[in-house]
Amino acid sequence: MVMLGLAATGCGRPTLARMLYPEAAELTGDAVERSLQAFVLTVVPGAEQPGRIIRAFADPALKLAPYRRILVADLDRRAHSSGSPSFEQQSAEQRTGTIQDGLASGGIAGKLYNGAVFLTQVVYYSGLWNSAAACPSIGFNGPYRGDDGPVGYPEPETFLPPALTRDGNPE
Repeated sequence: MVMLGLAATGCGRPTLARMLYPEAAELTGDAVERSLQAFVLTVVPGAEQPGRIIRAFADPALKLAPYRRILVADLDRRAHSSGSPSFEQQSAEQRTGTIQDGLASGGIAGKLYNGAVFLTQVVYYSGLWNSAAACPSIGFNGPYRGDDGPVGYPEPETFLPPALTRDGNPE
């Protein structure tokens, strides 16, 4: 009945999510950033510059921006239920368990966690966080910059598909 009433009044998903997580409005910007950085470091352990990676969470083009505080509120709710004061203060193992619990929960929270994990991985491994568009942890040095070195990658089979013909020309 509640869902029907919300649909009739034109309330969208962000409004419904804010109703389910009223504590999200009370979160400070610093708390949100710290929790999202902890989230990034849990999803991609050892990620360089997590502060730059979380900027994607606020990008309106990527559609997760209205849900950032809601994600952090849910992370903190799950941390509270396990006896921790907040998500960011949990150990790495506890944070992993919290995220796995969120992914397995289904519903709005499950979709939110799935999207946040996917966004984190895409931003990190594509190099969107790095001004050189590189991802050093996987050995990708970024696009060709026009220097005097050789054109190409040191190990092209790592990043490029196999050739269709022996000489590279169509038959």
